[in-house]
Amino acid sequence: MISVADLIVTRLRDAGVAALFGVPGGGSNLDLIEAARHAGLPFVLTASETAGAIAAIAQAEISGRPGACLTTLGPGVASVVNGVACARLDRAPLIVLTDSHPAAARDRFAHQRLDHHALLAPMTKFSATITADNAAEIVDQAIACAIAPPPGPVHVECPPDVTTMPSTGAGIRNHGSATSNAAQFLVVGLWETAQSAIGGARKPLLVAGLGARGPMDVAAIRSLCERHALPAMVTYKAKGVVPDGDPHFAGVFTNGTIEQRIVDEADLLIGVGLDPVELLPRPWRSQQPIVCCGPWPVEARHVPFVAQLIGDVAIALERVDDALGESAWNLGAVGRTVAAQREAICPVSKDLSAHRVVGEIADRV
Repeated sequence: MISVADLIVTRLRDAGVAALFGVPGGGSNLDLIEAARHAGLPFVLTASETAGAIAAIAQAEISGRPGACLTTLGPGVASVVNGVACARLDRAPLIVLTDSHPAAARDRFAHQRLDHHALLAPMTKFSATITADNAAEIVDQAIACAIAPPPGPVHVECPPDVTTMPSTGAGIRNHGSATSNAAQFLVVGLWETAQSAIGGARKPLLVAGLGARGPMDVAAIRSLCERHALPAMVTYKAKGVVPDGDPHFAGVFTNGTIEQRIVDEADLLIGVGLDPVELLPRPWRSQQPIVCCGPWPVEARHVPFVAQLIGDVAIALERVDDALGESAWNLGAVGRTVAAQREAICPVSKDLSAHRVVGEIADRV
């Protein structure tokens, strides 16, 4: 029978976690690091707890699988808060493993005692303390919750007198998609009104966001743009969904000023995985209707979506495709506008300017 620490690490590894990051203290941190060594899962020491969380987020962004970090108790948990907040706002699946006082003496010691669950509650999707009986179930629930749309951070507290015990419970082992049938959709708002707006639009503009970065989503977006000669903007987190050099690329969408010329020319905005969490906190100025296809519902208090079609993005875009009419966009003119925008913010300079550094690196990647 394996120990609780071994079980935790095995479950993380099987879910695609490639490394543990963080700043350990003693207690259960050392048990988890040793279990990771046995399982071939690297532990990476970071400069701070928040740095550990951000490193794990970066790995999750690149791999498409959850990231994981660990912290010591009390101040260590307080120090990871910024990283957990980053995961919440960036929609990144992060599993935070925290040490604690022994379960048998939880309320006996005042040293570095904080309520970890209360501290992390505003930022986490799930928070629980493991026991030998529930460890498998708790870890499986945490992983499933972290990757369920919208992805985000979860917290598992690991008492040191528990991680060394044999694991006695059974887990649920359900780390798949939260959507059982990709063809099923949740409609928020008036989709019939949205379809009418899509069908009547002559200059619809796509805006791809962080919820549409999977390979199938990217292929569907590019295909839709090619078939209908549509321009597409991308948010910061969706950079590359439509590459900068693609003839359909219409710039970066921030809810700022620089993109407004092209946005104003559109008669319909189609958000694809667009989450307002990415946008600048400025009033929404666009008057044309906006509809959205995405893997999770998003708030409409900032962006006045006519309707949201929630489910598999690639399949949702098939419905958009069916409703689209003939495009009146001049992609050459759009490209010239984007080039002029880039030139305006990248003045010629003999010095090693920031934009020149970025350009030099991009040319060599």
